[in-house]
Amino acid sequence: MVPTEANHQLAEVTIGLFVNYVPGIFKTIIKRIIIGLMDDRLRAAMMYAPQPYWVDAFINWGFRIRGFLLRNFALPRTKRIIHTSEERNRFGRYTVNFADNTVYNPFFAQQD
Repeated sequence: MVPTEANHQLAEVTIGLFVNYVPGIFKTIIKRIIIGLMDDRLRAAMMYAPQPYWVDAFINWGFRIRGFLLRNFALPRTKRIIHTSEERNRFGRYTVNFADNTVYNPFFAQQD
């Protein structure tokens, strides 16, 4: 990607959507973390400066904590997640079906 002002404006609007739901005191920190999650080519194309070392360290630390919690405290799945239909459709293909799985249906959803 080539750095242009349009890319920067798009990035600002997109980051603004994420940061909109965060309390005001944390907005600059969350914006730095979002920019820190970008790889170097994308960050350069969006015309953002490299983030300080502590942002990268915080991101790596957060993913390590998440991995530890998932590895040691998350329960295994009891059912297999089925992303496709059991039978073929009229075109001879399997239909991708995310909403019919019990994992994706909230407990308050209407069951037929």
